[in-house]
Amino acid sequence: MVNNLWSDNDGHAIEGASAYALVEGSVFRNVKATVEKYTGYIYAPQTDDASCQSALGRSCVRNIYEVSPAIVSNNNQPVAKVGRGAASAQQPTTIGNFGNTAGNTL
Repeated sequence: MVNNLWSDNDGHAIEGASAYALVEGSVFRNVKATVEKYTGYIYAPQTDDASCQSALGRSCVRNIYEVSPAIVSNNNQPVAKVGRGAASAQQPTTIGNFGNTAGNTL
């Protein structure tokens, strides 16, 4: 999951079972729970992470948490699973600057 913006969410952003999730370059703004009911492996760097270089061919890009709990990475296996097929990620400051008209409308 790359370059997502979750904003003003009184529920949760991510849930899943038995999955590998690499979450990077995303912004969580006023999200009550970033992760709920997740039983798989998740890697969500809080700083740019050069240790991803060998698997991805680039550093992992940090996430930003504004009035939201940080995702606690429980394993770095998602980095190896995604490998060189990972999408490129922009810095989250770019994502956080979208206006209120960005994203899905339900």
